[in-house]
Amino acid sequence: MIPVQKQGAKTFCLIADLEAAAARGVSLEEARKNALEFQIPSYIALGLDPKKTTFYFQSENIKVTHLASETSKKTTANEFKSIYGSLEPGRIYSAFTQVGDILYPQLKERMPGIIPVGIDQDPHIRLTRDVVRRMKEKKLFLPSSIYHKYTPSLDGSIKMSKSKPESCIELPEDIKSV
Repeated sequence: MIPVQKQGAKTFCLIADLEAAAARGVSLEEARKNALEFQIPSYIALGLDPKKTTFYFQSENIKVTHLASETSKKTTANEFKSIYGSLEPGRIYSAFTQVGDILYPQLKERMPGIIPVGIDQDPHIRLTRDVVRRMKEKKLFLPSSIYHKYTPSLDGSIKMSKSKPESCIELPEDIKSV
């Protein structure tokens, strides 16, 4: 995100509070606190220019919600199941919210998008590209992505994961566990 911003790209940084609530049971209040006290300051400390960045919370962005609703109508249950393996309501909601996040920057101005993701997020990029092809009237660019290499987990598996707390180091670390 930072190298692309330094090349002059517009940068959007979402706080995935709705996804955290749907997928991991994190309350919106807890997600907001963590974002304001840790995530956003960390991005800025690493070099993201806050004056050139649009930060937003999924829970407060009605346009993302509308995009999620609109794009969900462009996908069949069988297609979704073939991409994600199941039809769990939380997974469906999270996936289409991410499609909304990917397309959100183009609502104001039609522009190409480069989305930084881990390879495990590739299904969201592919679903978004499929949906955009079906929404020709919107004249949206197909999103592109930059894939990030995983940092190995503490338990030896391929990547750290928030869903497996024993496999990662939480930042900020809980002071009692330190």
